[in-house]
Amino acid sequence: MPQCSANDGRLGEDMMEIPGNQVDVHAGGDLQHRALQMLSSCADLIALSSSEHLLLNSFSALMTTTGGYRFCWIGQALEDDSLTIRPIAQSGGEHYLEGIETSWSLQSKFGNGPTGEVVRTGQIVECAEMRTDERLRAWRDAIIDNGLRSMICLPLSDTEHTFGVLVLYRDKPGQLPDAEVHLLVRLTRLIAVALLGLRSRADHSDTASVMLKTATALSSSHGAEFLWRLVVSVTDALGADAGFIARNLPGGGGRMHLLAGVADGQRVAPVDVALAGSPCENLLTQRAWMICDRVASRYPADALLTELGAQAYAAARLDDFDGKPLGVLYVLFRQPLLRTTVIRSTLQIFAIRAAGEIERQEADSKLADHVSLLDKAHDAIIVRDTEQRVQFWNAGAQRLYGWSAAEARGKVLPESLLAPSDMERIQSQLRDRGEWIGALHQRRKDGSVVLVEGHWSMARDSNKQPKSLLAIDTDITERTANEAEIQHLAFYDSLTGLPNRLLLLDRLQQVQGSRMRSQHAGALLFIDLDNFKTLNDTLGHDMGDLLLQQVARRLSSCVRAEDTVGRLGGDEFVVMLVDLDDGPDSAASHAAAVSEKILQVLRQPYQIAGCSYHSTASIGVTLFGPEDTVVTDLLKRADMAMYQAKAAGRDTQRFFAPSMQIAVSARALLESQLRMAVPNHEFELHFQAQVRGDGKLSGVEALIRWKHPSRGLLWPVDFIGLAEESGLILPLGRWVLSAGCLQLATWQAHPETADLQLAINVSARQFRHPQFVNDVVAAIAQSGVDPHHLKLEMTESVLFDDIDESSARMSELRKLGIGFSLDDFGTGYSSLSYLKILPINQLKIDQSFVRDIQTSKGDAAIARTIVSLADSFGLEVIAEGVENAGQRACLATLGCHSCQGYLFNRPMPAAEFEALLTQAFPFARVAAI
Repeated sequence: MPQCSANDGRLGEDMMEIPGNQVDVHAGGDLQHRALQMLSSCADLIALSSSEHLLLNSFSALMTTTGGYRFCWIGQALEDDSLTIRPIAQSGGEHYLEGIETSWSLQSKFGNGPTGEVVRTGQIVECAEMRTDERLRAWRDAIIDNGLRSMICLPLSDTEHTFGVLVLYRDKPGQLPDAEVHLLVRLTRLIAVALLGLRSRADHSDTASVMLKTATALSSSHGAEFLWRLVVSVTDALGADAGFIARNLPGGGGRMHLLAGVADGQRVAPVDVALAGSPCENLLTQRAWMICDRVASRYPADALLTELGAQAYAAARLDDFDGKPLGVLYVLFRQPLLRTTVIRSTLQIFAIRAAGEIERQEADSKLADHVSLLDKAHDAIIVRDTEQRVQFWNAGAQRLYGWSAAEARGKVLPESLLAPSDMERIQSQLRDRGEWIGALHQRRKDGSVVLVEGHWSMARDSNKQPKSLLAIDTDITERTANEAEIQHLAFYDSLTGLPNRLLLLDRLQQVQGSRMRSQHAGALLFIDLDNFKTLNDTLGHDMGDLLLQQVARRLSSCVRAEDTVGRLGGDEFVVMLVDLDDGPDSAASHAAAVSEKILQVLRQPYQIAGCSYHSTASIGVTLFGPEDTVVTDLLKRADMAMYQAKAAGRDTQRFFAPSMQIAVSARALLESQLRMAVPNHEFELHFQAQVRGDGKLSGVEALIRWKHPSRGLLWPVDFIGLAEESGLILPLGRWVLSAGCLQLATWQAHPETADLQLAINVSARQFRHPQFVNDVVAAIAQSGVDPHHLKLEMTESVLFDDIDESSARMSELRKLGIGFSLDDFGTGYSSLSYLKILPINQLKIDQSFVRDIQTSKGDAAIARTIVSLADSFGLEVIAEGVENAGQRACLATLGCHSCQGYLFNRPMPAAEFEALLTQAFPFARVAAI
């Protein structure tokens, strides 16, 4: 840190005499009297001080004499790289500040002390014992050597920021009384206001002087001389020892070129200098201006700073019109800077002027190159005067139109090139707007026609009168053709040439807009070929493509020119009928007639690759009027109606009915509710007993129920199918596994239910999921249940999709002790082979065979066969849906002794089921009936 002169309380030529004697702050004197004396003395200082230096040094002396402080110094908060706090006045303290560094940067080890905190926060900081305060560790030796014990730091601030700090030391520990602190705050505010006033007047005067001197020196110079005079004038006006203007070297490997420079009044020859390790490098990459003290020691790699003995550096970045760095205007000082505002503002002002001059010089040097480049441009560039005579005609114009520059220059353009009507229209827009952009068909010298895109601009003289016309013409013939092809590919089906979904939706949107105005009705026909997949699978996709092309042609023949036929994809087509009769009945009749015509045409045989092929279609029809605005909804309606036609036997048409929408909306609502049911804890498990022939409980089946918030308790038939289709069966199935295992673990913890076996149903999609085995293992691990008491029930269709994969998964779980029951046996494939391959423990006779087993010989025969198969393969057998004693007796006669159904109990929540189990022999009495 630069050394500041210590006055030790003695008067000097740079300090006014201060009345009063040195006192002890804690001597017990009249504080109010001393406060009035200090405030009065401070007011005198402010009134009599003509400079910042005199004011601050006199005030420092006041604090050590009348104030009674051991040592006082005032620091200025700089905005250099290290955010230094530089002492600018002091009194007392001998040589305390020599070699001491302070900063207000949190990144510096010298920035964590009280002075740095004051500058950052703008708050008073007081230290009652300096020798033990950790914030002062970096300065502890100097503190002890100088006998300092306590200190207080107060901010010097304006309305926006803290620009300095007043630091007072005492040789006794402890905090100051509140009244003393209040006095110091008043004194600090007075000095800050006075200091700002002095600086404002000085900055205004200095800035005006610098601007006047520099403007006078530059008034008659230009080019390189201008830059040299500018840097000389700025350097002289700011009192700097050297000044430079440097330009970045594009691709110069981190170097700058000194365009102009002066040092000690002598001109510095232009030279290239390295950027690395210089303050200019920081300036160009991080900020728009920079002021730095002790610059030579901070940037030792910069040889120029060392050579000139620079202590301070001030610079402004030169930016081009787009804000990109061009270079640097900087000045060097051999003495530390006291005031920086005038320096910064002056450099920033003249940096703009220097950057403008550099850009102008470079623009002049490029002008000749630009003229040459214009002649080499591929586009036609033409300049004409107000009489339409050609002034400039580049080689691109010759290539485009055929006339050479010699033939065109000085002549009026032929009317064959530009028709008078076109020229009149363009000239009118040029006069109004100064610019015209558009496409023109023009005729070349050889008579051929070319499509050009023109960018024409009107140049005006100083009186704003038309002076010349610049035209840049581009041949867009090929580009326009390519764009048309791209447009066709984007909006038309490549196989049939019909409008695709994108164009169809756009046209439907346009028709909707016109319907709002005309009030006419329209119709949308959704057409799907019947059994088209069979053709693709048997004869191949090539034959299918040929059929689609013929269908497209037949559909187009069935409608008017104003109607639209489009292909959505695959074997789906859409016909949009417009401008139908106003009444809904008439519009429906028209749409039905067109649909029937289409059905008849599509029934006719097709000749495909020499073979005759027959095909039909199903058509869904929806009408639309002015009130229908959402086009995607119209497609959905027609699609729903088409599926109704499919369901009606195909080769027919169906109109959309509101009931379809109601059903679809209800289904969508249920799906959204189902999606939230698991996180909202709306599911619960009910349990139904599985009873042996002796009336003893052999197991329990877990059955899911949905406690719907508005519809009440829902059974699986109401939502499992939707869960399967939507994929929600996966989280739902995981929940059932987890909840079932937790309940089984609870029962296993009680002796009376410890031997229960729990059956949990598994859906097809759940079983086939790659994570199914992991899900089961996770549920077992989380609940701690014994897996030997867990049984998974699944249907035959689940297993037959991939018998090998099914066997592998079941075997993996079987190793854990988990059992498997084949649900609804006899309703599916009922293949004997998989009974031998798969690790199944139990067959379950479906309730459809149990319901009429007493009266139906067929059902009884099927049940007998299932029992026999189970016996042959060593499997258990159980019947579900047993509702009366007669059914149970019949099953027992056939050899099935384990049953499940309402005969024993309805499915009930766990608490009710547990209450049932507490009854004496609850199932034995039923078994005995």
